[in-house]
Amino acid sequence: MSIFGNMYVSKTGMYSMARGMEITANNLTNLNTVGFKGDRPAFVDLYSALGGGTPFLNGGFGVTVGDIETTFLEGSINDTGVPTDLAIHGKGFFMVYDEDSKKTYYTRDGMFHLEDFDENYLKLVDPNGYALKGQQLNNIATNVSGEGIILIPKQAPGKVTNYLSLRFNLDATVPVETQDQPLKDAWDATQNPPISPSAYDWLFKVYVFDAQGQRHELTIYFDRTTNDNEYEFIITADPSLYENPSKDTGILGSGTITFDNSGLVKDITYTSANGDNLVKGSEAMQDNPDLKVDDNAALLPVPLTFTSDNPDEQQKIFLDLGLKYNENDQIVASPDAVTSYASPFVSLYQYQDGYSSGLFKSLMVHADGTIEAEYSNDQSLEVAQVLLASFPAEARLEKVGLTLFKAPPNITPAIFEPGEDAPATIVSGALENSNVDIVQEMVNLISLQRVFESNSRVLSVSDQLLEDILRWR
Repeated sequence: MSIFGNMYVSKTGMYSMARGMEITANNLTNLNTVGFKGDRPAFVDLYSALGGGTPFLNGGFGVTVGDIETTFLEGSINDTGVPTDLAIHGKGFFMVYDEDSKKTYYTRDGMFHLEDFDENYLKLVDPNGYALKGQQLNNIATNVSGEGIILIPKQAPGKVTNYLSLRFNLDATVPVETQDQPLKDAWDATQNPPISPSAYDWLFKVYVFDAQGQRHELTIYFDRTTNDNEYEFIITADPSLYENPSKDTGILGSGTITFDNSGLVKDITYTSANGDNLVKGSEAMQDNPDLKVDDNAALLPVPLTFTSDNPDEQQKIFLDLGLKYNENDQIVASPDAVTSYASPFVSLYQYQDGYSSGLFKSLMVHADGTIEAEYSNDQSLEVAQVLLASFPAEARLEKVGLTLFKAPPNITPAIFEPGEDAPATIVSGALENSNVDIVQEMVNLISLQRVFESNSRVLSVSDQLLEDILRWR
């Protein structure tokens, strides 16, 4: 090889090593960049065979950077405590969507935060403003974005009350009435109050919710009858809910409870405003499949019509007092039901399955990518799921900056749900650090520097030889 050849070869070495140091410097610069994947230069030799020449005359013509390879090794995971920070443990990429360019990119940077999508929904976006993609759950916002953007409702709907469970004690020491005036007769919805305090022995209030999530108050009145161990009751709603109330407006149901001498229920009668009587749990579940009650439970159907809000809408609540039927369809005495002991009136337990609408408070993301949103009504909803993308040949992904990758047109990612049996899981409240190894990068930098210096020395020697030759002439 000639002196000029030596100079050319050393020049390729210096250029390639400088390019390698540039790549190493970029890796070190991004040491603290979330989700960054380091690069490495792939050096290849330049070789040329002289046309028609003999093999021993063939020679190398230096080196060049044939490719810049990205290393997709997983970086360490750092806890942040921020619920919207997500890290991928395993293989895969988040999919983010640029709503301006209408393009999908792939990233390991899980530093997301919430922004408005529209007046009804929130979205999770990365530091570039690109929206996180996935799938909606439970028929929530399934046809809103059209691009797979994860949407979180700002408000959760309320749930109508279908089931009401009460436990209470009716004071057995209250004297039997000498003259009986039924509570239904004492009730007059045209008056305020609709019933005189002297007409009953005890009342307590419960709250239920209609189909719009609005709360309504029900009042149950109890009064001794002229029979031993017997109380009558009426279940009522506020007459002001109804337009043009008549005397009986607001009475939802009435009946009697008879106790044995030990204070346990012996018998119960009940008639709703619709004329319904007690029903078994199995029958109630046929009427309302959402109910989860014992097949032999004795339930009181309570019809509600909130005419001030929805004139044509009626809901039915099944009231559970802890009573059950035996195989002979007789009420079974149980201390777990309502009682009448020689102790004061007291409400022991109240539960109803309805709730009001609620505003978004916070979210959590589970290992399988499920996003659970929490609302001000103490309810939580699984609203969406983060989906991940994987590529059989990650090396073909193209870096576009901002810790983003794009796939070539002829490569389609495999989309999967995270989980224990999947290639990756999601870690919430954490971020993946850069996978750059600072020690290895410093070793690489020193090695590249030495090779650069060696090539520089070859260039200097070749230059000196050329100068000597010219001087000899």
